[in-house]
Amino acid sequence: MVKGEFSPDSAFLYTYGMYLANGGTPDGFMDMTNEDVEIMHSAIVGTQIRMRNELLEGLAKILSKMLGGGE
Repeated sequence: MVKGEFSPDSAFLYTYGMYLANGGTPDGFMDMTNEDVEIMHSAIVGTQIRMRNELLEGLAKILSKMLGGGE
C-alpha cells in the first residue's frame, strides 16, 4: 500500500479505514454494496491525486520564481 499498489483486500481495508477516519460507523460501512466501496475508494484516490497535483504545481511556480523563470 505504501507504493500505491493495492490488492483487493488492501483496498477494502484502506477504504474502510478512511471511512471510519472521516466519521463513518462500522455498521454504516457494512450496509454498503461492493460498488459503493469501489466508488468511495476511487473518490479517495482521485482526491489524493488532485491534491498532490495542486501541491506540485504550486511548488513548480515557487521554484520558477526563485530561479528567475517568471510567471
